[in-house]
Amino acid sequence: MRAPRVHTPVVRLLVPANCEANCTLAGCPRGMQPIVEFAPAVSNITHKKRAAFLKIVKAINAINDVLNDPECMKLLDKAGLLRTKRCLTCRLQADATKWTSSTKMGMCRNKCLEIKAQLEEEGCVLCGCTDGMTVEHTDPNEKMRNKKGVKINLGDYGKWASLGGPEAMQAERDKPSVVAMCINCQSMQPTNNSMKEKIDPKSLPNVHRTENEPLYRKRRHLVVKHEKMAYVNAKKLAIGKCENCEYRVVPWGSGWRPGQTGYPHAFQWAHRSEIDKGKSVSILVTSHLTFEKAKPKLDKEMARCRLLCMCCGKTETDTRKKAPGPSEEDN
Repeated sequence: MRAPRVHTPVVRLLVPANCEANCTLAGCPRGMQPIVEFAPAVSNITHKKRAAFLKIVKAINAINDVLNDPECMKLLDKAGLLRTKRCLTCRLQADATKWTSSTKMGMCRNKCLEIKAQLEEEGCVLCGCTDGMTVEHTDPNEKMRNKKGVKINLGDYGKWASLGGPEAMQAERDKPSVVAMCINCQSMQPTNNSMKEKIDPKSLPNVHRTENEPLYRKRRHLVVKHEKMAYVNAKKLAIGKCENCEYRVVPWGSGWRPGQTGYPHAFQWAHRSEIDKGKSVSILVTSHLTFEKAKPKLDKEMARCRLLCMCCGKTETDTRKKAPGPSEEDN
């Protein structure tokens, strides 16, 4: 199938408060349209980008002297970088086609929603919770794999279209080793990556950089990562519990109770406003920044957040898809 031809994206301001842009899809019959038709979508991923775009559009519409204002071209260039390539109408039409029930992708999506509803009705097998439901493979060897041998999650419906479609998804769900579980309890299972035994950086030989560069870098990164992780976990333990429910944080290895307590990794930092969000705390922890450089960034990011358990965090994330929360930092 030949890819659709595209036009070069254009943003122009003809008269004050009349900024226009074009859809890059060659078959779009609408031509030049108001710039707001190219605002980034309302979603967790693009909330911040959308807010910045709308702020620039507001500044453009306030320009009175289109020809002589030196800021005019700068603002138009910024809007051109943030705008979507296709207009809102073309994007909605593409989504409607992609997710229609007549396509394999759409059928897999509908099956995923059906299974999700069933899981919420069943509740977690360990604590009875009905929020943040997922499935746990008690026997990881039975989990579906693609042709490359990579394990496929039941919720990744986009990947099941080439693996047998809805029928294969239902067969996966019906396996005796697949049980309904909330993500709080699932994060505490031995199959979860956070519960698996990690390499202790102290167990690696302390070599000089000139002797073995790869080993030196690996050990250094693990030492720094552990230091940052310990700092963040201490903050979680100091807060003590989810700020939405009574799920409490307990020290690593002290034992946990389904529905009552969990280790620090079962809690997440949820931003009060997606618009103010910088880098997530987890990205800062796993980055190559030293603890000294990362600490002020971690403190700043954690101050923007509330501590939530995985279930409450998932519920808030779903809510934020259409409501990013008001900016507290004038962004």
